[in-house]
Amino acid sequence: MPRYENPNCERTEPVFLTLGGETLSAVNPLPVVDPWLQQSIYEILQTYGDTVVPKGKVIGKFGRTTNADDGVKTTSATFGSVATVNVNETFSTTNDIDKIASSSADDTETLTIEGHSIDAEGNLTFVVQSKTLTGQTPATLDTALARCSRVKVAASGSFGSPAGDLVGDIYAYASSGVTVTSGVPQTSTAVKARIVAGYNQTAKAATTISSVDYWCISRINASVEKGNSATVTADIELETRDVANGGVWLPVGLELSLRAGATQTEVIELRPYVIIPKNHDVRLVAVSNTNDTQVSASFAGPLLIVQ
Repeated sequence: MPRYENPNCERTEPVFLTLGGETLSAVNPLPVVDPWLQQSIYEILQTYGDTVVPKGKVIGKFGRTTNADDGVKTTSATFGSVATVNVNETFSTTNDIDKIASSSADDTETLTIEGHSIDAEGNLTFVVQSKTLTGQTPATLDTALARCSRVKVAASGSFGSPAGDLVGDIYAYASSGVTVTSGVPQTSTAVKARIVAGYNQTAKAATTISSVDYWCISRINASVEKGNSATVTADIELETRDVANGGVWLPVGLELSLRAGATQTEVIELRPYVIIPKNHDVRLVAVSNTNDTQVSASFAGPLLIVQ
């Protein structure tokens, strides 16, 4: 891995070039040209004592809910099962998310599952794994998780013969003590991620940052979806919490206020970036003035890694 030095974040290992049969070497500096990202790097060092460098990766998370209610904070995502649709995730403190199943016997697609495992001190490790669905029979994950942030159909087909679309609802859940009927967990709080029938990927505007990463959120977008009456309003907030130190959900101090018949969609470019520290959960929540409001939201930004 290249070595970087703060404050200039320059790459200091030699770069070799062959010219006219002769091999030359030189130091090739790669400065962080984004001043707001550089400011985030300084701030992380001063506030948290961690030296970080760009990871070369941008996280983008998006989600939707049809259950934003009057005066209730609702994550822009779909949780739960059966008759009860939870508006927020019930978070695990151990690696108990261990199964995935479909409500349709026809679903035998291979899925890519992203999430985090956790240790006894609350340190989170990012995990990506594949698992082939076995219809309504639950399939066991190779690595059990404490967080499940994304599930999608893997590119497991071939040119001219792509992977199939999902048919049923897909549930990633913690199976301990849970009864499953026709692929559907009968305990709604056990469900940590859900693909709604008709889609091939979760829509979950929430994620978790590992013990070696920091996330700089640079953009937030939110919409009150079509189908709502013109009098519907919704306030969208960004919240985060410290997992390892037992923190509560805290707003970061920004809010998008939307109205179905007026400002239906809003985009905020954040300058400076909002820093989400390591070992933190983060989510976008909506509070509406009307029950069962449809809201979608997304956020994105570059990831930094601790050196």
